Amino acid sequence: MEKNKASSIFLAFLIFCFFSISQAIWISLPASGTKCVSEEIQHNVVVLADYVVLQFDQSSHPTVAVK
Repeated sequence: MEKNKASSIFLAFLIFCFFSISQAIWISLPASGTKCVSEEIQHNVVVLADYVVLQFDQSSHPTVAVK
């Protein structure tokens, strides 16, 4: 019975892994660098995005410009 329970838990874990899909972009820049990232967006498509800036050096405040 324990083997059947363990198999069920493992199967549930695999299903979760296959259906939890995400995409991300990681860009590393020097302190004085800029980077332009663009993508062609189709007509009548709504695009939602979250932007997060991770900074290990707290001496300056990075900016993100979105157009």
